Amino acid sequence: MEVDNSIGLLNLSTSSLDFGQDNESSQVTLTNEGTSALDWSATVNDSWISLDAASGSLDVGANTTLTVTVDRTNLDAGTFEGTVDFASNGETTTLLVNVEVKGGELSISETNLSLGVSDPNRTITFENVGVRSLSWTSEENTSWLNMAPKEGTIEVGATATILIEVDRTGLGLGDYSGDITVTSEGQTFTISVSMTVAQDTDGDGVPDEIDADVDGDGLMEIYTINDLNEVRNDLDASGDGKQGAPAGGFTGYELMNDLDFDSDASYSDLSLKPDVTAGSGWEPIGANSSSNRFNTVFEGNGFTISNLFINRTTSFNGIFGYVDFLGELRNISIEIRFLSGDDFSAALAGFSVADIINCSAQGTVQSPSGGSVGLLVGRFGAGSLANCFAIGEIAGNPFNAGGLIGSIGFSSNDAWFIENSYADVIVSGSSNVGGLVGGTYWGSSESFIRNSYASGNISATSNSVGGLIGVLNYGSITNCYSSGDVVSSSFYIGGFVGNNSRSITSCYSLGTVQGSSNIGGFSGRGATNITQDNYWDTQTSGIDTSAGGTGQTTSQLQGPTSNTGIYIT
Repeated sequence: MEVDNSIGLLNLSTSSLDFGQDNESSQVTLTNEGTSALDWSATVNDSWISLDAASGSLDVGANTTLTVTVDRTNLDAGTFEGTVDFASNGETTTLLVNVEVKGGELSISETNLSLGVSDPNRTITFENVGVRSLSWTSEENTSWLNMAPKEGTIEVGATATILIEVDRTGLGLGDYSGDITVTSEGQTFTISVSMTVAQDTDGDGVPDEIDADVDGDGLMEIYTINDLNEVRNDLDASGDGKQGAPAGGFTGYELMNDLDFDSDASYSDLSLKPDVTAGSGWEPIGANSSSNRFNTVFEGNGFTISNLFINRTTSFNGIFGYVDFLGELRNISIEIRFLSGDDFSAALAGFSVADIINCSAQGTVQSPSGGSVGLLVGRFGAGSLANCFAIGEIAGNPFNAGGLIGSIGFSSNDAWFIENSYADVIVSGSSNVGGLVGGTYWGSSESFIRNSYASGNISATSNSVGGLIGVLNYGSITNCYSSGDVVSSSFYIGGFVGNNSRSITSCYSLGTVQGSSNIGGFSGRGATNITQDNYWDTQTSGIDTSAGGTGQTTSQLQGPTSNTGIYIT
């Protein structure tokens, strides 16, 4: 059958228009392909579709372009298909119109979270990047994992802050992972969360591996020489940047094991080792500056720091250079490989006005001509020093040199107390030299040395030299003895004290005494405050006279076994 082309024939440039998610308008061209003019009309079958013309006429071969517009405003999210019918000369041609409507669209800032060993929570952001408000819900797949809130609504362009929490309580040590499923407007997301439950010895919620105070005693732990070196950067133990502080904050430091400067095992970073074992060696912690003094507790826990190396011509040398009034050193032993310095040099502390309890030092401290040089402490200004000892040698020609302490005293108002301590130290020096203490120069009236002794030999090139102490200008001495030989080419030389101006009670000396003048078996000078119940051995000392005290033979000193004779008191 032949088509009758003697009439107008309407043709559409396309049979369908797809607007997708974003396009709002498109075009279709109508053409008269017949042999006579035609009239056309359009019927829109869906309210969300509109045309810029609903009817018209076309001459033979003519065309017209129509704009088709879609309006998604009242459509729900989804895909829609509509139609427009074009009629002409009794024939109908249909145009299909397809459109996709976006709803709310959820965007999540982060879907993989690692909370490590200590983080209790993390926040993420939900955002609605769609064209309508959205609702969302969530569900965790494990009891230790929680999201808050668990559901909500977000307007177009708005955000919501979401808290992801983990609860390590009651969980065994190890690694954990869990998921949170979030559903919104046909979308599904999985938020993966991982964490680790680590050892927490003190139960403070901070794992041991990042806890500065694992045992919860308020003292930051020192495990390596690198840790010890870091103490200089926090001299009052404020603990800035550290985790695991108890309610009242950190109160000091504690040594957790022996440290050996020569052993690689004592370092967490070996790059430090060359700096502290050669050249000038260890830089003392704290110096003679009001803003740079160690001023907190250092608990040694009975451990030893060995092979200390210091080779400096400056002052304030030791593990600690200057320990201030709020400091305390206790329960620590220092072993020296080499220590040489100027004024205020010793193994533990160059200068201290803090308590020192149960500490010891072994080795040799040398100083060509410095002052206040001791094996344990260079100068002890104030506080209590108790249950301490030193074994070794003081070498060179220092003044104010003592086997345990070089000199004592900070001001006339400060009290100091030395007790239950001893020195088995060979001491060489110039003036003011003693087996236990070089001399006392300041101190309140209650200051004392008691229940202590010195057994090392003493040699000096100048005056005021004694087996226990060279000069006693402040404080008193009770219940002490010295047994080392005392030799000098100068004056004020005594078996117990070289030059005395304070009270000495119930003490004795045994060593040989040699000097040029003012030589005494017990005291070279200062008899007034030396009671008669102080004694020296006239035989072992080779001296029959003394500025104070009572001379006895060896047998007289050894004789009684009960509280009779010279031992009546």
